[in-house]
Amino acid sequence: MTVLDRKVEFDFQETPLVEFVDELDGRCGVAVKLDRRGIGDAGVASDTPINCRVRGTSLRVALKQSLTEIGLHYFLKDGAVVISSKDVAESEDNLSIRVYSIGDIDANNYTGLINCITETVSKNSWDENGGPGKIEPATGSKCLIIAQTDEVHAKILDLLRALRTAHKLWPRDARRGEMGSAVGQGMM
Repeated sequence: MTVLDRKVEFDFQETPLVEFVDELDGRCGVAVKLDRRGIGDAGVASDTPINCRVRGTSLRVALKQSLTEIGLHYFLKDGAVVISSKDVAESEDNLSIRVYSIGDIDANNYTGLINCITETVSKNSWDENGGPGKIEPATGSKCLIIAQTDEVHAKILDLLRALRTAHKLWPRDARRGEMGSAVGQGMM
């Protein structure tokens, strides 16, 4: 669980963006910073009003709900949440790199699993489709190394959980070889 998975409650009505950031910075258990250059490039002023009421939802969902409305995004950098433009948030410099263990899913068919991920999770966010995200196998350790936005990482985790659940439900005989072909064909 990351800091973005923490449950939050807040009610902001016509609150200037800069005050929204200051309030979150003190209440969410993580530093929240405003990238003034990035928001300026997006045409958003620091006094743009935020309207958002959330109860018992994750900080990730609350930020997305609050910021999408005014055309902004967020990313994690050096342990802080940074609010900026979509272009800055999705730039290669601001992607987070995570390592995903896949030995329990199907570590013998990296290509099939990579295709499954890049074809079903935010397709346009991957480098082969013009996006900044990258995915590489670490064959010796049965892992995937993925550079992506926090939002896409959350979707990847959901997909891998679903694949793990499906893998556990398959009869043991069918797991050998068939999981790889099913993933490779995009059937998952």
